[in-house]
Amino acid sequence: MTHPYDDPTTLADCITCTRPVDAELAICSTCLAAAQQIITDTANAYALIPDTTREIIGLRAIRYDKPPAGNPDPGDLPFGLNIKYDDPEDTRISAIRQPETALDILHSWADAWAEQRGLPVQGSVFTYLVTSTRWAAQHPEESRWHDYLDEARRVRNVIRRLAGVNPERQSIPCSHCGSDVVQEWTTAGLDDALHCTGCPATWASLGRLIIATASAIASVPYEHPDLLVTTDEACFVLPGLKRNTLNVWLKRDRDRPDGTPAKIPPHGRTPDGRALYKLQDITKLHHRVAEPE
Repeated sequence: MTHPYDDPTTLADCITCTRPVDAELAICSTCLAAAQQIITDTANAYALIPDTTREIIGLRAIRYDKPPAGNPDPGDLPFGLNIKYDDPEDTRISAIRQPETALDILHSWADAWAEQRGLPVQGSVFTYLVTSTRWAAQHPEESRWHDYLDEARRVRNVIRRLAGVNPERQSIPCSHCGSDVVQEWTTAGLDDALHCTGCPATWASLGRLIIATASAIASVPYEHPDLLVTTDEACFVLPGLKRNTLNVWLKRDRDRPDGTPAKIPPHGRTPDGRALYKLQDITKLHHRVAEPE
């Protein structure tokens, strides 16, 4: 059976984001770059951990004059020294306390890929994984592509945590997909640029993110007129709409004689019991488009 990626005339979906790929690759250029960036980010964060810190990480805050407070586990080492070592019974990547233990996971992937390809690992584990990403995406079964991406991201999180450079998360979500928006730490400090953790969206600065978000909110009444919203949500997306004004309109609807159609009829309720209304109905009254009373 011919694989769709073997036929350059056939459009297939990216194995990571499922968008159509107009190339002889199993992955789109955006997802390929993002997968390589995971390793580059990890390498950059690892470089920020001094050699001495890598050796004694977790020991700087230890008080040697008395045991740790609370009720220590009988199996703990004296003076809390166990915080330096990884717990062999806790196999979660997120529980790793040593950078080298996290890198062992990347080494295992590099070794597995090298065995599949019949070629030895060349260069550092970071360089090897970055340069082998294209092969891995083209051979998802042999490389266990999705498992690799999941573990690589977790390793990046661990190394960033140990280096103290976890990205700064913004309170404003991405207006495209709703995922978290973050700023990365660099050797020069916090980067001006921001990016979404769930899609390729980027912004040159926090101001650009705010402007883009405000623009997206302002477009909601026109791009999604049939959206069902609560009164709070309607006031949020319609600038200048006062909650008291909206309440007056809804009261007029309730006071209409039987048989008279409501200007803003309800369309069900949220799980917590709040009434839902069609955004288009509220927008018409807000812009004085509806027929006069």
